[in-house]
Amino acid sequence: MSVFRRSLVIGCLLVLVPAVRGQAMLAHWSFDDSAGAGVLETVQGITETVVGADVRVPGPFGTALQCDGSSTYFDTAVNQVPWSYLNSFTVVCWLQPGQGQATWVPIMDQHNVTQNMGLFVGLSVSNGAHLAVGNGSTWQCLCIGPTVTAGVWTHCAFVFDSASVNGELKCYINGVLLLTTNVPGGPMQDPRGSVQMRIGARVDNTGFLNAAIDDLAIYDDVLTLNTIADVMANGVPLFPEYQTNSWQASFSVDGVQGTQLAAATVTIPVGAQATLGFSSFNLGQPWDLGSGVAPLVPTSAGGLLSSDGQVVNLDVTDPTLSTWFNFLQGPNWGPLLALSIPFSVPVAASVSAQMIVASPSLPSGVALSQPVRLVVQ
Repeated sequence: MSVFRRSLVIGCLLVLVPAVRGQAMLAHWSFDDSAGAGVLETVQGITETVVGADVRVPGPFGTALQCDGSSTYFDTAVNQVPWSYLNSFTVVCWLQPGQGQATWVPIMDQHNVTQNMGLFVGLSVSNGAHLAVGNGSTWQCLCIGPTVTAGVWTHCAFVFDSASVNGELKCYINGVLLLTTNVPGGPMQDPRGSVQMRIGARVDNTGFLNAAIDDLAIYDDVLTLNTIADVMANGVPLFPEYQTNSWQASFSVDGVQGTQLAAATVTIPVGAQATLGFSSFNLGQPWDLGSGVAPLVPTSAGGLLSSDGQVVNLDVTDPTLSTWFNFLQGPNWGPLLALSIPFSVPVAASVSAQMIVASPSLPSGVALSQPVRLVVQ
């Protein structure tokens, strides 16, 4: 491979830095702190003060924060300056609600009701899951969704997908998608800087969550079903080891999906046909598939992160690192929505690959797909 092409691949992984903890995640609270000591937000390393009763109970992973329905909450510095999570986000947590709520109450609240902007994730009076985002003129709601059973630990995932044409609000209960609704595409209005993000109570303290809560995390992207199931089974990973697919960059071989803890690995016989699958909503943007023979590099083994926290799992020191398509765009190949390419390999080989899509909306300028390790034998 020419020096130019190899430099092009590395250049498209823009602004790489040594891997650090949790940058792909906006915030995470494990609630494993001692009662009365506050709660540690593990991404920024900030201990935040619990107002009202600060009680811990056993949770699915360590201990959980018991919100008493009348006084417990904490304010967080998350989403005050550097992030605009309302472009797309996922909120995951474990909940064990009481018998009911006094009013519509938040797990997480950062909204301005009069200006119709912000985010509200919580429960209705009957413990129905609820997610709402504001676009500055009206509220977009997934209202009174699936009931979260009182007294039972339940895993909940709330997703806002701001796809460029039709956005979606989704609610997963115990890893199963139970409710989805379409909303206008594009980002919602974000009141950060004027409205504090509050956990466990409304921002005006007119309603308090009556539930124990554990392993709460916010991501600034749409988590896939596989990743949600992985988080539910294993807890929020402190070190996401592998990049996962998103609406901006999705790549697979024979449809196999990886998770943050386990990369997609596909084994096919020599000469057998398999299928490369690509998709992206970054219409008309250049894209390609980077690949090399070196094994994938997880975060804990020195994998790199882009400036916006995406995991680069290709080995950038691999002398075989190359691209497949010379950055396709234009009338023949773009805008790319979905593309399937059948292929076969006539000899035994092992290849690592990861899709790269130009993304002017991201600080790094690119979106990365999940990595795939292909073994032909």
